[in-house]
Amino acid sequence: MNEKWPRWLRASLAEHFNTNINGNYLHIEGQQHKEEEPDDRFELRVDGPDSKELPGKQYLLLVYVNLLVRVKQDIDIYKIDTYKGRGLKAFTTNINVFKYGDDDVLLGCLERYAQVIVTDYYQVAQPNNILHATVESQYQITLSEGE
Repeated sequence: MNEKWPRWLRASLAEHFNTNINGNYLHIEGQQHKEEEPDDRFELRVDGPDSKELPGKQYLLLVYVNLLVRVKQDIDIYKIDTYKGRGLKAFTTNINVFKYGDDDVLLGCLERYAQVIVTDYYQVAQPNNILHATVESQYQITLSEGE
């Protein structure tokens, strides 16, 4: 098991989602919140990797990706749906994993192995009238110990 795999996976997912949410603001969990963040934004959480050792010093790594959709309620009753659609589109079947922070070369490819699930929470933050939803799925990659 390579101790850098969790960092490379998370950084690659952050880069992928930041690139694929159509220029909307993305907060990455663990990053310090800025004083002024837009009400309409995404927040990315990555859990894992869970690991299973396979024959031949290979490892199956599983990561769980949660994208919080957060929008301020206004006259556009479909704004939350527009943002959910952007989130859904970002959950591509495959996501490249790079060795970010080291030599930035391609390590491999995460494959989505579960359906993408959207959950609506509606208005959970009063008095600011903030609507919430989540878009979630799971990805896997198999890596060799020397990578």
